[in-house]
Amino acid sequence: MKIKPLIDATDGDEMRELKRRCVAALRHAARGHVEDERNTILAGHIAHLRAVRKDQQGRVWSPIEHKSFVKSEAAWLAPALLEAAESGSLSEIARLLDRWRRDGRIANRGRHRVIVAYVNVIEREKRPPLVGELLRQLGIGKPKRTKNNMQEWLSVNSRERVIRETLKEFDLPLSAGKRGRPS
Repeated sequence: MKIKPLIDATDGDEMRELKRRCVAALRHAARGHVEDERNTILAGHIAHLRAVRKDQQGRVWSPIEHKSFVKSEAAWLAPALLEAAESGSLSEIARLLDRWRRDGRIANRGRHRVIVAYVNVIEREKRPPLVGELLRQLGIGKPKRTKNNMQEWLSVNSRERVIRETLKEFDLPLSAGKRGRPS
């Protein structure tokens, strides 16, 4: 199975820029708010070292490779963690590691799900999605507004508003839909 890159050489400048913003939004949703990017990198190395020590990576390590990797990674991390402690950012690294251990690597699953759905529609339609397409991609069926289903309609409308706010935060546009009654 061949993995196709998100940003393709045949994409136009506008589509390429839109996809770059999607990637940035996915990263932000995955890692959450981080004061310093170096803390995320250090936490990632610590988590990887922990996994290698427990041999959770699914790789077959020879004892020499395993010992060599652990030694070199620990030798690099020690001064970096000392520097982080001196700068007062060690608590953020600990918070990141704790969150990853508890909740997994995705900090904000709701936002991440919205951005992934947005990217899926972009890949399929080659344009920003309509809000209805995005709702369908997320598996949200918006009912027609009637007197009998006002609560259900308001609930879905509230979810739509949250989706719009998420896209606005990351400067991801929606395509303009047809307005008014269908003919």
